[in-house]
Amino acid sequence: MNANTKSNPNETCESIKLGIDAHAKWYYVGRQVDGATPQPVQKMTFEGLLRFVAKQKRLAGEVHTCYEAGPFGYHLHRKLTAMGVTNYVVQPRVWDERSKGVKTDKLDALALCQRLDRFALGNRKAFSIVRVPTRDEGPEGERRGTKESGRGRRPSAGRGPVATVHRPNHRRESRADLLAGSGVNSEHRHLQTMI
Repeated sequence: MNANTKSNPNETCESIKLGIDAHAKWYYVGRQVDGATPQPVQKMTFEGLLRFVAKQKRLAGEVHTCYEAGPFGYHLHRKLTAMGVTNYVVQPRVWDERSKGVKTDKLDALALCQRLDRFALGNRKAFSIVRVPTRDEGPEGERRGTKESGRGRRPSAGRGPVATVHRPNHRRESRADLLAGSGVNSEHRHLQTMI
């Protein structure tokens, strides 16, 4: 990049990529300047993250960020895009490419940063992007696409868990209905009710 063509005279590089591993209290951020090796991961609060991203915007022509979809919704995404950052919310996955069995927040942030670099260079298979719902879609749209969606639902009060079997073009039947009509002898049915 020629110094005469820079839109911001304080810019020191063309692009900065930030891989963010978001948690309730801390954010772990991997940073890569242009095509260089990623820098060591930093740990910061939400406010610290926003200040850090603002500083990166002053240092580079383009800032790209990404984080995994999770139980925190899309608040961070909306904050980052409002700051003029290109952000991607990505599908959660295990980032341990070498199957070492080691999982830490720092390794996740570093892996996100490296995948973001590949994605920004044109490799659209580096990770899968999650569609961010609009504010008009309301709180239901806000929860869609998160790590925790669909989990933690409790059965109705006073009932135990109900196992169901789904067969296309058939009504959903409970396990008790299936056992009652299946010819299972009464001894087996008695055992099933004890489970």
